[in-house]
Amino acid sequence: MLVSSCPLLNNLGTALAQVLQSVIELVQQVLRVVIRILRDVANTLQGTFQQFLTDLGRLGDILINNLANAVLTQLTDSNQAVAKLGDIFNGIIGNSSTLTPAQTLILARIINNVLGLQNSLSNLIAQILKAVNALLQALIKALQGILNSLLSSLTVALAELGSNSGGNG
Repeated sequence: MLVSSCPLLNNLGTALAQVLQSVIELVQQVLRVVIRILRDVANTLQGTFQQFLTDLGRLGDILINNLANAVLTQLTDSNQAVAKLGDIFNGIIGNSSTLTPAQTLILARIINNVLGLQNSLSNLIAQILKAVNALLQALIKALQGILNSLLSSLTVALAELGSNSGGNG
């Protein structure tokens, strides 16, 4: 009985070896598909993040330009107001012969304060623009760092997956 069962055991062993080989090949194929999917996801993420950074840069430019335009409009308006005050002061100074020395001194102080205010506004506007620009640049740099770190991690993970699959990817 044992002798007659040997061919059966041999056939069964051969069949099991073939099934095991088929399972191994199937697992390798599934792993290759998973690695391809992960690479596609990584490439999509990379493209998406690069587009995000590009859009963020454009948004930053738009924000800075809009802020600069608003600030410059305010600066222009304040300069025009100071010019109108200058015209008024010139009219008053033209009639300065009717002003007392105390009134002339008060007028000079007012003119000095208005010009100081205009200078302070100009300095404040320049500082605001500089701070906003620095903030946006820092934000863009931080996001680029995050993107580079993420892409590096994905690259390492994909390389490890590829090496674990026997390099068939």
